[in-house]
Amino acid sequence: MKKEQFDKLVAPVLGQLDKGIIPWDKPWQCEFEGGELSFGVQRSASTNRLYTGWNSIVLQCIADEQGYSNRFWTTYRQAQKLGAQVNKGEKGTTVFFWKKSSFVVGDSDCTKCSGKPVYKGKPCTQCEPKNKVSWIIKTYTVFNFDQCTFAEEIPAKFLPKKAKKTSKVDKRKAIKRAEDVVVKYAKTLKGGLRHGGDRAFYVPTADRVQLPERDQFKSDSYYYRVAFHELTHSTGHKSRLDRFSDFKEHRFGSEDYSKEELVAELGACGLSSYLNIDPKVERENSISYLQSWSKALKDKPKEFIYASQQAFRGVNFILKEGL
Repeated sequence: MKKEQFDKLVAPVLGQLDKGIIPWDKPWQCEFEGGELSFGVQRSASTNRLYTGWNSIVLQCIADEQGYSNRFWTTYRQAQKLGAQVNKGEKGTTVFFWKKSSFVVGDSDCTKCSGKPVYKGKPCTQCEPKNKVSWIIKTYTVFNFDQCTFAEEIPAKFLPKKAKKTSKVDKRKAIKRAEDVVVKYAKTLKGGLRHGGDRAFYVPTADRVQLPERDQFKSDSYYYRVAFHELTHSTGHKSRLDRFSDFKEHRFGSEDYSKEELVAELGACGLSSYLNIDPKVERENSISYLQSWSKALKDKPKEFIYASQQAFRGVNFILKEGL
């Protein structure tokens, strides 16, 4: 996949960050459907499933900016099959999906196969090929139904839903729910969750999260935001998502350090939004934090997307264990 395609994937979000807006920190409706977190209500017309991960952020950003009232998106060909036509001059939005690819690879010094990957067919019989898995990114261009015209009436199932009245968040219930998630998930850590000292960090070797005492935080919201950040780090442990096998260099200022910090901050934002913990906590610090990363990663959009997907995997893991 070429860099130009990755640039299209990150452009809407990086544009928001440059304006000082954290897209995943907006008061959007968050859903945890089928074990995956989504930001907003944007759905695929072909599957009726919510877009999740990076795609959910991008499409909700575009929907907000363009004022789309319809929540369904479709490819050009899918629109035609549904009896619609994309309006002339409309610009599509790029979304992507990971596709798992299995293959076998032999020994590099084998005189027969020279270690060449085999995706189809029989593996080498001279050496002992090993099973491998790779992930391929496939991109699609989609259009909102507000960008389309139907030959006849738009099917009722694709009509915009009436906006729901947003009920006021019960802060006490939100705090209790957040606490339940933290406590339940922390029990899966070998070293658990401890309080004390004046620093917050995760120790991979001990599989432990350390936080300052509660009364050292400005508010409950700030406490949970920091807790979510450190708990997201813990999902990288080899006994969970094994992310640290990819992010090996944790030295402060290194590229791997920046990517892992981005994963943790995105995870904290996602958990805070879903559990209705006030996203305004330390917003200014988060903005400067994320703007510095976006500047560093603009020339490496693939790394930005990879880090975001790792963050969503971490959030989904925590919610599955903690809810």
